[in-house]
Amino acid sequence: MLDATVLINFALVNRLDLLYRVGTCLVPPAVRDEIQRPDERRALETALAGGWLEAVDPTAEEFRRAAGLMESLGPGESEAAAIAEMGQCVLAADNGAARSRLGRHGITVPYTGTAAILSWLVLEAVITPAEGNELLRRMIAQGYRSPVEDLSDVPDHSQ
Repeated sequence: MLDATVLINFALVNRLDLLYRVGTCLVPPAVRDEIQRPDERRALETALAGGWLEAVDPTAEEFRRAAGLMESLGPGESEAAAIAEMGQCVLAADNGAARSRLGRHGITVPYTGTAAILSWLVLEAVITPAEGNELLRRMIAQGYRSPVEDLSDVPDHSQ
């Protein structure tokens, strides 16, 4: 389940195609609505049309859960978290403060983020370490507030 932060980071470097290699990446309506810049919007539409990403609509129950989260989270984060929780899937989001607020709402879904996804792509030999670090540097230059400057600094959670 993708939040806009991760989606935008990969769109900014024109590599939404890499998300397809991670597995099924779902994008709810509120997250799609947060993608406003024309170049990012085009990249999202291309990825959805190409099958790299999958649009998903919340069920009535997920929508109610998301509405309850909107007191302290944005619409995209709320919808993505509610669907991830009820669908028992991983939430890909980079906003640490939002992750903390989700915990206070009792949402305990597994999380990942941009740097961890890049690291996984390197570990799985989808991209080389040099390619991964170059993408990370380009994302940082575009405004991504990465917790690391080099993918070798991403903790290995594969064990």
